[in-house]
Amino acid sequence: MLWFRFSFLFFSFWFFSFIFPSLQGAAISGGPVWLLLGEFSAQAEALALYDQLRQNGYPARLQPLGHGDRLRYRVRITDFADTDDARATLQRLRQQLNTPLGDIRTR
Repeated sequence: MLWFRFSFLFFSFWFFSFIFPSLQGAAISGGPVWLLLGEFSAQAEALALYDQLRQNGYPARLQPLGHGDRLRYRVRITDFADTDDARATLQRLRQQLNTPLGDIRTR
């Protein structure tokens, strides 16, 4: 069941990214900067944030980490060209969702 949910999420991300490329904002394919918006041990919490971001037009990604009892879920927006693009998106996201979420990361 868990595999099905993740398969569906990743297919949905691909489908909507293909059909609605304008939703990607400043994110570009292969960009070196990304936003970490949360890391959760509970799948339901991660999915709630993921769904909220997607409903507001952000190309959020859900990344499972670890396995077994140590499984965690990371919610992020990837592939920004530079930190300025990521910072602008993070500021807009914080205002729109009224939250202090987010941390800028580089590869």
